[in-house]
Amino acid sequence: MAVFVIPQGQKGTLYLAAKSSSTAKRNINIDAVAQQQYIQGADTVEHIIISNIASGTHALWSPSGSVQVAMIGLQLCNLPEATKYNFTTNKTELCTGDEFTLTLSGSQVGVKYQLYRNDIVAVGAPIDGSGSAITWNYTDLPEPTCSYKVIALEDEYHAQTLMTGTATIASSRSIISDVSEDITVPTGQTVTLQADVKTFYPKGTESYTLQWYTSNAEGTSLTVLGTSTTINYTGEASKIATYQKVVTPASGANYYVLKVTDPCGQAAQSAVIRVTASGANTFTWTLDGQAYTTSQPVTLYQGSQHTATVSADEIAPDVEINGTGAEIVSTTISGYVTTVVFNLASNAKDVSLTATADATATYAQSSETKALNVDACATSGGGDVYLGTINGASIGQKPVSPSNAGTMSVYSNAMSGSGSIGLPNSGGNATFYKFAESSRISCYLTRTI
Repeated sequence: MAVFVIPQGQKGTLYLAAKSSSTAKRNINIDAVAQQQYIQGADTVEHIIISNIASGTHALWSPSGSVQVAMIGLQLCNLPEATKYNFTTNKTELCTGDEFTLTLSGSQVGVKYQLYRNDIVAVGAPIDGSGSAITWNYTDLPEPTCSYKVIALEDEYHAQTLMTGTATIASSRSIISDVSEDITVPTGQTVTLQADVKTFYPKGTESYTLQWYTSNAEGTSLTVLGTSTTINYTGEASKIATYQKVVTPASGANYYVLKVTDPCGQAAQSAVIRVTASGANTFTWTLDGQAYTTSQPVTLYQGSQHTATVSADEIAPDVEINGTGAEIVSTTISGYVTTVVFNLASNAKDVSLTATADATATYAQSSETKALNVDACATSGGGDVYLGTINGASIGQKPVSPSNAGTMSVYSNAMSGSGSIGLPNSGGNATFYKFAESSRISCYLTRTI
């Protein structure tokens, strides 16, 4: 088997010498096509000429082992070009949805014509020439700018021929890219949003409008943010620039988008930019199921257990307990809420709870402390409390039992009554004070001997 090449735009004539050891008819093939049949006796050489071989790489061979073939020569000649017709477009600038028509002014019968986009992309199948003009009709462009051309395809009579003229068409549109990544900043801090805007082939002197918006997370509900920006282009093929907006996001999640409206009224919208403001957190407290908003400390009892919850902005805070005789026994986190259960021992004092929230590792922590007053002279027994004894009988609950005669005085900022009692080991009288459990805030006891 021998291989030979006919260059594009040419045809070839092949000169061969062949002989066969058989008297039967034998074929000589070019590629898969039989080219010659002959009948000769052994050792008889026949000269063969095969003409009009098309361009390409070809294989010369015989399917019969009794045939020997030798190439004597290969003659090449150029194919004539097809007739060149003018190729034009009716529009060079489009808005989305516009139709345009490409036209080849004529065609030859027997010639196939192929439309190409941007030099290498064949558009549709080749069209057979009919002797009349050929048209192609389309809507929109697959890319912002496209260039079209038509080629008459090579056949055995004509070389591949580029028609006269190309058609370059541009679509007026905008592309927004490289928008800001999601951002987290401390509450109250400004942040600069930005996006790159590229516009394609404005029509003469035209205006593009840029507008920033606040939005929902999906970017479907928009509210104008500040004033718009107008940019004017004069005959420029394309332009790219970065546009910025300085905002002060509210605490929590904020969403922003940029829209660009071109001279056709078409709008391009950026991806949604999420800005989360946190770090200067707002804390919400409850204590034993009740909202804890007062600036005054809440009074609790020694020897008791309580539950506190604290939430912050989009983060569950850490909670610590401070003071003597106070201990957190369990911590539970659910969403942005931290729940702690804590015990107060019989010696608890100077107790407070501190919540700390840290939005990101790069921002300073925010914290808030709630003071808890622990009543040192009251217990959690319930009801009104009388301190001391009456006629030697114990009344209510008392933290001190005087063992010597004297005067026992109880002082409180929530006194609700007074009277005389007899102290233990003595027949004398003393002053006592009654106060309600619900009003107990602080008190102290003195005893005079």
